[in-house]
Amino acid sequence: MIHKIVNFFYAVYLDTFIRKNYLCSIKHIKTSTNEVIFICRGKSTLMIMAIEKIIDSKDLLSNFMPEESALIGFHFGRQFYKNKVSVDSFDFAWGELPGEYIIKMIERNRNIIFSKKNSAENFTLSASTMFDNNRLLRRFNSIQSCYIGILAGIESHKSTLAKEIKCTKVVGINEKLHKF
Repeated sequence: MIHKIVNFFYAVYLDTFIRKNYLCSIKHIKTSTNEVIFICRGKSTLMIMAIEKIIDSKDLLSNFMPEESALIGFHFGRQFYKNKVSVDSFDFAWGELPGEYIIKMIERNRNIIFSKKNSAENFTLSASTMFDNNRLLRRFNSIQSCYIGILAGIESHKSTLAKEIKCTKVVGINEKLHKF
């Protein structure tokens, strides 16, 4: 019962305070056609757009919540690796958008090195671990969250292929998260 009350208040808080700063909200992602169905604040109609076009439009992408842009990136990453889809040069450092954390670089083993904006302390996590942590994703801007989603989607598709090809168990990454 308490869990339901907490979830209710979290949903109200999310819709009232956090989502208020973002203009667009995802309603559904069609994985079969690679399309996103979303609605923008002030519009009463649902819009349908290809994932690649949303990725190419940084202005549109920055109007989704970081978790939603990471989800768009995740689906794009899976398609990118599978179909070798290309987009205009994706620059994850685009613009001075709000966000507490910034991505510094990617290691060779595809771990992401990031830090607080005005701090020298760096953190390192895998893209899939970051993608699974919504609290952490909210601390990045929408563009960088999308990039995290792209890397997690590529990683997810590669691990799926490894399972199919080698017929072995792919061991997940069990990293301890710092308190964010």
